Amino acid sequence: LPALPEVGESAAARTGKPTQGIYVEGGSGMLVRFARCCNPVPGDPIMGFVTRGRGISVHRADCPNAADLKRSSERIIEVEWAQDSSREVSYEVEVQIEAMDRMSLLRDVTQVLSECGANVLACSTFSHKDSMVSMRFRIQISDITFIDTVLKKLRAVNGVFDAHRMIAGAQGSRKKKR
Repeated sequence: LPALPEVGESAAARTGKPTQGIYVEGGSGMLVRFARCCNPVPGDPIMGFVTRGRGISVHRADCPNAADLKRSSERIIEVEWAQDSSREVSYEVEVQIEAMDRMSLLRDVTQVLSECGANVLACSTFSHKDSMVSMRFRIQISDITFIDTVLKKLRAVNGVFDAHRMIAGAQGSRKKKR
């Protein structure tokens, strides 16, 4: 067992090198993976969960699955983002857009994403009968401040009335206010 930390000492202060941009309580060298249910990115409050055979699963603290994981409190481990990581890491985020359907809307939205440097991994659109459209994009970003910029620029596109980050949950996806 690792030594107990001094009062006020963080996980980062008592561990070595970060893995995947994450400091893990008790040391480095543990397999770290990001939970796909909530796709945490730097700046998000996070928690670690010791899985059976798959290392540490890092979740957003407000992940819909966190309540279930916390029932196994002995498997919760302190994790935190590395402040200064020497390697660049990218993270996947889902963004949903609600807009008035119009010609060239998809082009305008993808142009904004391109200008922001977001790598689009997947896209789906659904046109409603009431001239509304829902668009969902899975993009790669480098940190949480980048997603705020992207969402702000998407909301400025003509016809867009909402753009938000999605978080998957046990009952489907829900939006995360940003």
